[in-house]
Amino acid sequence: MVKETTNPEDLDDFVKHFPNSAHASVATLRAGQLRRAASSVVAIGVVLNQAWTDTGVYLTPGKTFTVTARGTMNWYTGACGGKGVSSPAGIPCPGGGPKPQGLTYLSLIGKIGQNGRPFNVGESFNGKAEVGGELFLGPNDDNLADNTGNWTAQVVAQR
Repeated sequence: MVKETTNPEDLDDFVKHFPNSAHASVATLRAGQLRRAASSVVAIGVVLNQAWTDTGVYLTPGKTFTVTARGTMNWYTGACGGKGVSSPAGIPCPGGGPKPQGLTYLSLIGKIGQNGRPFNVGESFNGKAEVGGELFLGPNDDNLADNTGNWTAQVVAQR
């Protein structure tokens, strides 16, 4: 009897019970393909001197996605003795001024779609897409032109 499946655990079970079968290597390969197809994983370099970087990841409404980010942005290049830096987590707003977008100052933010509502990402975000569309990431800064450094982000999106 042949059972067709799209469940990688079924294929793992087959390999466990029939390790010397001529089909065991095919089942192992297919299980890996199915796991990769269930989600997309993309690494992105966030452009720090522009408002938004298109990740190329399309988010499906109601599906889970995760963003993890790291790096250092110099948000006041050439001044403050190199102390004007932040990670994707951002910093408290200097001088108590307004926070751009109403979100954590100098942090990594995201939006879904060209006209989407910005949300905090920081160094780690996990949630469900409220709407479908391309995921954009960017620095929450009101003066992008002087930003240098690099932030990298990994996006894992459930399909």
